[in-house]
Amino acid sequence: MEGTFVLKHIPPTYGVITLHNLMIRSFTSKLFDDFKATRSNASFLCLSLAVESSAIRSFALESGDTFDYMQFHKTQLKTITFGWNCSVSLDLSNNAIHTLFYSSDGARSSSLVDVFLNNNKLRSINLNLFRPMKLLRQLDLSHNHITFVTGALVAESLSFLDLSFNRLFEMDCCQWFVPNFTDLIARNNTFQLLPKCMERVLANVSYIAFDNNHLHVNEMYKFGTLSNLKRLSLMNNKLTHITLNEQTLPVQLFLENIDLSSNNITSLNASSVSSADVFPVLKEIYLNGNILTTLDENNFNGMKSLIVADISNNRIFAVRGVLLNINELLDSEIWSRLSALRFQTILDVSYNAQPNANLFNMSTNLAE
Repeated sequence: MEGTFVLKHIPPTYGVITLHNLMIRSFTSKLFDDFKATRSNASFLCLSLAVESSAIRSFALESGDTFDYMQFHKTQLKTITFGWNCSVSLDLSNNAIHTLFYSSDGARSSSLVDVFLNNNKLRSINLNLFRPMKLLRQLDLSHNHITFVTGALVAESLSFLDLSFNRLFEMDCCQWFVPNFTDLIARNNTFQLLPKCMERVLANVSYIAFDNNHLHVNEMYKFGTLSNLKRLSLMNNKLTHITLNEQTLPVQLFLENIDLSSNNITSLNASSVSSADVFPVLKEIYLNGNILTTLDENNFNGMKSLIVADISNNRIFAVRGVLLNINELLDSEIWSRLSALRFQTILDVSYNAQPNANLFNMSTNLAE
């Protein structure tokens, strides 16, 4: 092909080829045989191909090819074909893809290791498409227009799924099989309820984020069986009542961070936590930007490792029934009650309401 001579003169320490404004409509990885041949012994190089702002419509990865990463941005790509014994991370983000099809003869189904389809125009997705991809580790479907998901996600190697910035209202996980799954991110959708069967099929998940949705039902019990959960973020939903106790959340050995900020929470039911080992490693809890009116030291029993508790921007006017008036800030009883919460570092109850002022500002360090 005319102009390919330049590929023979790329320094052997470079492993990335980036093609801009490519005019041809189709080509195969055979085009880069000379480039790859001079790097066959350079195991330290990550061989990457990037095609951007081009008219390409089809591409074929030949059998046995060694590209680690392929990226197609702002193209007219319609078809990618994979040969035998290929393994690659495929980035198809920032295109105009509106429909996704996948066909496989089985033997070639292990080609894709990571698939990035974010920032396209997908409106629906059939998860059965990914079933043949036995080596699939990461799947990014964020920033599309997806309104519903069908099929079952069966992917033994999958650990990461991002569905953020779509239009999902509900999701059924009952037929999923993802034994090595660790990260579920579904920010900025319209979920009103957590996914069906989530608590049963995501046994090994460590990070769940459903920020900026419309969740309004207290479903904390769904996290009770997720014994490997480390981070839980439900920020900016419509939750009004939350239960954090050993009845709904049995001993969480690894949970370190809970973010429930910017909801409509008026009631925090954590008073029935009787064991100091229910949240043994919880370090941070965020309840700022809610509508809480009272603060009780019993709310934080079982959180012996707590470092930061942000309860700012609520309507708190009482600590265990003691009114927080401006003239009472030096009241030893109030400080002793706050100190009894046993925070090791920071308790932030700034910007809360109290009877005699429009603004109550108290941020204190209780490390000593």
